[in-house]
Amino acid sequence: MRRARVRLNLIFFVLLFAVLLFEATRAVITVGEITHPYQLSAAFTDANGLVAHDEVDYLGVPYGEVSSVSRDPADGGAVVRLAMIKGRFIPEGSVAHLDLKSTIGEQYINFQPPAGYTGNHGPYYQTGFKIPAHKDDAHPEFGYTTTPVQFSELLQSATGLLKSIPADQLQSLVANLSVALAGTSDSLRSLIQSGDRLSGALVTRTGAIDQLLANSTKLVHTVTEHRGSLDQSLVDLTQVAATLQSIQPTTNHLLDTANPLFLSVANLVAAAQGNLDCTLKGLNPVLDLTSTPRKLKELSTLLDVGPKAFAGINDSVDFDSGPSGTGLKGAWLRVGLTLNSNNPAVLYNPVHTFPAPAAIPSCTSALRPVAADYRPTNISARFTLLSGDLPGPAADAVTGVCVVLFALAVAARGRMPRSAP
Repeated sequence: MRRARVRLNLIFFVLLFAVLLFEATRAVITVGEITHPYQLSAAFTDANGLVAHDEVDYLGVPYGEVSSVSRDPADGGAVVRLAMIKGRFIPEGSVAHLDLKSTIGEQYINFQPPAGYTGNHGPYYQTGFKIPAHKDDAHPEFGYTTTPVQFSELLQSATGLLKSIPADQLQSLVANLSVALAGTSDSLRSLIQSGDRLSGALVTRTGAIDQLLANSTKLVHTVTEHRGSLDQSLVDLTQVAATLQSIQPTTNHLLDTANPLFLSVANLVAAAQGNLDCTLKGLNPVLDLTSTPRKLKELSTLLDVGPKAFAGINDSVDFDSGPSGTGLKGAWLRVGLTLNSNNPAVLYNPVHTFPAPAAIPSCTSALRPVAADYRPTNISARFTLLSGDLPGPAADAVTGVCVVLFALAVAARGRMPRSAP
C-alpha cells in the first residue's frame, strides 16, 4: 500500500515538473514553431547597442522582440528584423522609436501610433513590411524610425564647444569662479543635497513627467495648428484696445455730463427705499399666483384660443344703426339666447349681495430713507482706460445697472414655472 502511494506521488511530481519546465521554456525561450510570430523590419540610421531579443513595445505594451540586427548596404544604416507576437498588430503610419530602457544602456524599440489615431483598428503593417528610416510626406502610412542622441555625439559637441573658447578667457573665467565661490562650501553642499533630493523625487515620478511632456507636445501642436486664429484674435484685441483708447475723451465727457442723472437716480432710490421694499413685497405673491402651472396653462390656452375668439367677435360687430325702434347707433352685436328647460338657471330671490372688499393692510418697511452719499468727481482728470481707481460716478453707474438687472430678474421670476404645492 505504501509503495503504491509513493509511486503515485512520484508520478504526480514528475508531471508537475514537466508542466513547469514547459512553461518556463516557453516564457524564456521563444520558439517560432510554437508561437508563430509574424515578421517586420525597420531601417535605422544607427542601431548601436541594439541586440537580438531586445524588447519591442507598442505604447509601452510588449508586442514582440528583435530577432536580428544587420547592416543595410543600400542606405548605410542598419536593418532590424522584428518578430511580432501573433495577433498583435501595429497600425500603419506608426513611428518606431529606439529608446533607452534603463540607465545602463539597455535599448528597446517603442512604437507610437500616428497623430490623430484612436481606438484599435487597422489598417496595420503587413507581414514583411519594412519601415523606412526617414519620413516620407508623400506616403505617411509608411511611418519612419528615430534614434536617440548618442552619448559620444554629446561629448564631441561639448569638446568642440570647449575648444572654441580661448584659453586666456577660460583661465580668467575659472579664476573669477574660484573667487566667487570662496567661502560658499556650505551653501554649495546644501544646493547639491537639494538637487539630489529633487532628482530622486523626479525619478519616482517618471511616468507623470513623460505624460506631461507628451501633453506639452500635443499642446504645442494644437497651438501651432491654430496659430492663424490666435494671430487674428490678438489683432482683434489690439483693434478693440485702440478703439477704446480713441473714444476715451468721449467716454470721459459722457460720464462727466451724466453726473446730474446719477445724482437724481441716487436721491430717488435713497428716498424711496421703503416704497420699493413694499412694492417688491407686494409683487412677490402676485408672481407666485400668476406663475403656478394652472395659471400658465390657462395663459397658454388664452394665447391659442383668444385670437380666434376675438376675431369672431370682431366679425359679428355691426357698425350700422341698431335694432329698429331702439334709436341706438354705433357698434352693436346681436346675441341670441337659448333657454335650457332641462337644466334651468338658479334664480336667487332675494338677490345675493356681493361681500365688501377686504381691507388691504398698509405696507410697513424696516427700511428708512437715507440721504444719498454722492460725491461728483471730475472723471476726465482721474479716469483712464489703463489705470486708476473706479470713480464715484462710475460706481453709481454700476449701481444703476445692478438695479436694472434686479428688476429684470424679478420679471423673469414671474415667467418661471413653479411646482404645485
